[in-house]
Amino acid sequence: MKPFKTLDEQIEILKNRGLIIPDEQQTQIKEFLKLENYYNVINGYKDLFLSDHNPNLFKPNTAFHDIYTLHQLDRNFRRLLLPDLLIFETNLKSLLAYHFSRSLPTCDSYLNVKFYQLNLHNEASKLISDLSKLIQHKSQHNGPIEHYLEHYNHVPLWVLTKFMTFGQTVQMYRLLIPSLKNTIAKELSLIFNRDYCCFIELTPLDLESIIRTANFFRNICAHEERLYNFRLHRKPRIKGIANILNIDKKLLLDGHLFTMIAMLKLIRPKREYDALKGRIDSFFSLSQNMTSSMQIFQSVPFQEIMDHMGFPENWKSLI
Repeated sequence: MKPFKTLDEQIEILKNRGLIIPDEQQTQIKEFLKLENYYNVINGYKDLFLSDHNPNLFKPNTAFHDIYTLHQLDRNFRRLLLPDLLIFETNLKSLLAYHFSRSLPTCDSYLNVKFYQLNLHNEASKLISDLSKLIQHKSQHNGPIEHYLEHYNHVPLWVLTKFMTFGQTVQMYRLLIPSLKNTIAKELSLIFNRDYCCFIELTPLDLESIIRTANFFRNICAHEERLYNFRLHRKPRIKGIANILNIDKKLLLDGHLFTMIAMLKLIRPKREYDALKGRIDSFFSLSQNMTSSMQIFQSVPFQEIMDHMGFPENWKSLI
């Protein structure tokens, strides 16, 4: 069993591993570790600074402030990215509810397995069961679901989507009949074509890959998990996406942060996407200037952090 360590013992362990912790900073560092959790901070952000020759030691000249700064930069990037992912989640739910409800006979057809792909019957049944439980749970509280059940005896999908998780939304899109999946993909393609004065066709498989990826990154940002070096466990389908964006697919294949940023170009209006790119550019510029002026990351060049994010040096010209 892993024994409990006091804050003083945690500091001593880090110093013995070669991490620079000035005496005058120890009180602040201990307070930070108590609030942020030693495991989340050290285990989450130490790897970049570990010695290539001995993983139990830190690289020479590595200070606790390096780990702290990387932790804060990661948090700031999560805050930068999350709003766009949440807006896309809302957009997708709205498109899903609109086209599903318009195309099928009743407002609660989403609870009928025959309106999903026949070859995915078991997964559709599981989704319907989960949505039924969600309705049952929410019906016990004052709100729109309780209101619709009381007055109309059903809950329209455009009401339910407000309470669905992004994961349930992704699953519903995946299980939809092909014509509906294609309609939603075409609608997003039309927005891209209008904004960029071109003609592309986003396929349902392309869109499914994008929304699966967005779901992972959305949850990482929302739940304060480590973002900068996250990679999808299963490589995303990116051939069609890379062709549309005219990007070497090798830059997107690993499913890292740059993959998500590139994908967002296909599903966010140009004005909003350009604004996001501007915020990312400012974030990198400010971070590089800060770390240089404050002599942080002496053992790790800032470009190495960008490499872990998947951002090549010419990233702005690629997207």
